[in-house]
Amino acid sequence: MSRKYFGRQSVRKLKVALSLLLVSLSANATADSIIANNTKQYIEDNLLAIFYHELGHALIDLQGLPVFGQEEDAADVLSALLIDQFYSNDDAVGIAYNAGQSFLLDAEELAQQKQDFPYWDTHGHDLQRYYNMACLVYGGAPDEREEVIELFDLPEERAEGCEEEYLLAIESWGPILDDLEDGAPAQTIQLKELGTEAKDAEHGLLIYQLLESEVAALNTQFQLSQTLEVKVGLCGEANAFYDLEEKSVTMCTEYADLLQDQHSSF
Repeated sequence: MSRKYFGRQSVRKLKVALSLLLVSLSANATADSIIANNTKQYIEDNLLAIFYHELGHALIDLQGLPVFGQEEDAADVLSALLIDQFYSNDDAVGIAYNAGQSFLLDAEELAQQKQDFPYWDTHGHDLQRYYNMACLVYGGAPDEREEVIELFDLPEERAEGCEEEYLLAIESWGPILDDLEDGAPAQTIQLKELGTEAKDAEHGLLIYQLLESEVAALNTQFQLSQTLEVKVGLCGEANAFYDLEEKSVTMCTEYADLLQDQHSSF
């Protein structure tokens, strides 16, 4: 799976020849092939999306970035932009689609349990996050990604403004990521060795191998002002989070377990 250059010039989608260690995910050429994927791909795509989201929180903290609005929304925007920029059109659509499905399933579960959405929470409503993801990924290449409108059932009145939304997002995050590229490569993102408990967990090794490739790739492009630790562990809950005190991103093995259960419900 090839990556694309991210930065101020990324509006023009300039590609660079980088030999990166990446997990091999299947390319998605059509809407049907995107929908009919396997469980492992669904898990990996969602892990990438949530890792990029947590990376957003890390960058906001470590780089001292201003946030105008909800930080969770800003992290969601970065996740969508990295998906758009790092992967080919078909792969970006596939990852976004699977991440969107997880939002939909979370919304469905609340509805089935007749629970109200926790509007007091800092995260946006799952359906809003679903459409925001769709709009940004579609807006990154509307001529090449018309299938996104069908896949996400994206209303025309939203779709027609997605390119402008994308440009605003990349004008906001792009200069920050440009600055991180100055002086790269460096090893400012460090993956902690997999502990015994996490290694024995069902999805511990899968998450670790995915992050090993991802961290290696990110270190070729970005140099952070402080070291960011990334780790895989058992958390007692299906979650992923950035720790402000430890300056670390934790990907919980239980989160992959949840994703496996989600996919089995398709």
